Formats: sequence, C-alpha cells, structure tokens
Amino acid sequence: MLPSITDQVILITGGASGIGLATAHLLLKHGAWLALCDISKESTEKFFSELDESQKKRVITGVVDIADRSAVTAFLHLAKETFGKVNGIASIAGTAGRKLGHQEIWEIDTAEYDFVMDVNVRGAFNILSEAMRPGFLEPGASIVHTASMFAERGFAKGSIYSASKHATVGLVKSAALEAGKHGSRVNLVLP
Repeated sequence: MLPSITDQVILITGGASGIGLATAHLLLKHGAWLALCDISKESTEKFFSELDESQKKRVITGVVDIADRSAVTAFLHLAKETFGKVNGIASIAGTAGRKLGHQEIWEIDTAEYDFVMDVNVRGAFNILSEAMRPGFLEPGASIVHTASMFAERGFAKGSIYSASKHATVGLVKSAALEAGKHGSRVNLVLP
C-alpha cells in the first residue's frame, strides 16, 4: 500500500471510463476511499457493480455533469458528508467534442463550441472554485487536473478542443497560486 493514499478520500470526475477509470482502480488498490462521478449513468453503474463487496463500502458514485455548478457542488458536499473529509480531487472529466478531427475552424458551429468549452473550461472552473472554498478540503489536499498535450500546441481540425485545454492551463496555474496560500496543491498533467 502507498501510505500517502491509504485511507485518503479522493473525488474523481470522469471516473467511469478511460483515464478516470484506471485512476479509480489504482486508488482503490492502494486503500483510498472514492467519491466517483461521471456523466454516464450506465458506465458509473457498471463500475460500481464490478467492485467486490469490500470496495463497495469505500466508494460512492454519482451522475454529474461538471458543466453544471450546482451538480458539482452537491456531489462535493455529498462526498464530504459521507466520508467526513476530502483529501484530493482527480479532475479528469472532459470532452474532445463531437466532431474532433473532422471540421476546420470555419465549419464549427456555436453548439459544438459551447459544448466543448462548457465541459472542459466551465467544468474545470466549477470543480476548482467549489473545492477551493476555505475549509472544504483537508489541509495539504491536492487537486490534479488532466488537460492534454494540446494544451501546449494547436490542433488542425481541433481548434476548439485545443483552445479549451489552453484555457484550463490558465485556470489551473492561477488556482495553484491561490492554493499555495492555504497549504494545498493544484497540479496539471498533460497526457
């Protein structure tokens, strides 16, 4: 077991598939307690149903659209009320959009722009702004946000996705400056 993870309460967004799902399994393996949310009810239910009974006692799940601030707030508070604390957040939820790699910038409509920006930028903002309220996270807590290698470069036929990931870099860097004053950490990974 990793002593830094054992008995820690970690909230994971986008936890029912991909990187989030792999993170959830790794954290459970090392003794963490999880509050896992995802926008997909089916994937979230599948994740929970496949856990063994001892793991189910250490996990709560929820269907959450991270672009909805009230839903984020409610799930964060549910996690803290259930477990008594939140030691960290793995902010993994995001979207590539519905048409990534298929449209040049002049072909992208407002609905696609709003969808990608709402999930990737507003979602990151909602998580950071609600979790970093004084007294919510445990002292020394850590928030890790997942962006993309396209947070550092352009993406032909992926301009909105790239722009959204660039925006999250600014949010996370700014939040990191603020978190340090309160004894917490905010980091960014770019897979």
